[in-house]
Amino acid sequence: MISLQVRLGDQRGIALLVVLWTLMLLSLLVVAFAQQTHLERQRVSNVIAAAAAASDLQAGLSLGISALLDPKAPRGWTHDGSPREVEFAERRISVSIQDANGCMNVNEADIEQLQSLLRAVGVGGDAVRSLAAAIIDWRDPDSALTPNGAELATYVENGWSTGPGNRPFLSVSELKGVLGMPPDVADRLASLLSVSSEGKEINPMTAPEPVLRAAFPAEEVSGILARRAKRAEAESGPEGALPASELGDADLRSASDKDLAEVPEGPVFMLEIATLSQQGASARARAVVWLTQDAKNPYYVLDWQLARSALQTGVSSQ
Repeated sequence: MISLQVRLGDQRGIALLVVLWTLMLLSLLVVAFAQQTHLERQRVSNVIAAAAAASDLQAGLSLGISALLDPKAPRGWTHDGSPREVEFAERRISVSIQDANGCMNVNEADIEQLQSLLRAVGVGGDAVRSLAAAIIDWRDPDSALTPNGAELATYVENGWSTGPGNRPFLSVSELKGVLGMPPDVADRLASLLSVSSEGKEINPMTAPEPVLRAAFPAEEVSGILARRAKRAEAESGPEGALPASELGDADLRSASDKDLAEVPEGPVFMLEIATLSQQGASARARAVVWLTQDAKNPYYVLDWQLARSALQTGVSSQ
């Protein structure tokens, strides 16, 4: 009788252990299922956020092109790279339009201009000379080494599998292939350099300030900026733009006393679009747009570069 009671007690203990283990396994399954569900919801949310960000970028591009094509576009949208906020689907998009003729032509600039521009974007020391010389060596067709520069042998010595292009730059994004070029410097230069501007002439009324300081004498820069401010104030007034005769020196002329030739805007413009969707997906893109003056095909998008795209919850767009 005692033996039977012991066996029954053992069976109850085993049954209890089985129940406990079963409950534990079920709990683990529930936790795993909850985690998987959370991950799936996060993936779906990320996909939706990325799609919204991509839509915002395309909308910003369309709005910028419309402003370029529409002669009745709102006053105050200058083409000097200044950002302008627009609204799309209850979200804010930053769009800047930069006249390519206000940028420095990376295929035409001499080494002194390149050095000045590199200093203007924060490069210092020996890196200024080496980067400017490397840009010259990348674009020239020969294999002669510019002092402090980099030709094919220099790239090989530094473990690069590719060398200089030995041709003109086709896009400013190719600056990332210049030996020693930091990615952040290439990114800052992208909005200041162009392959589409006409020769060495720079439109002082649309040039970003770093380009002004690199291409014009220091004593002229403040005058140019003052004239630009005067023109912007006139164009943003309630009655629209004032006649050129009333703007005094605030016209589209070079500030140089030796060269007063007009440098017109366009027909190529660079657009930069930045957005932050409600889901927190920040993105930034650059486009190069050519206005053709053809009624059937009024413009072409020559280049479209996604400069930055990341799912960054709580990070503001720049």
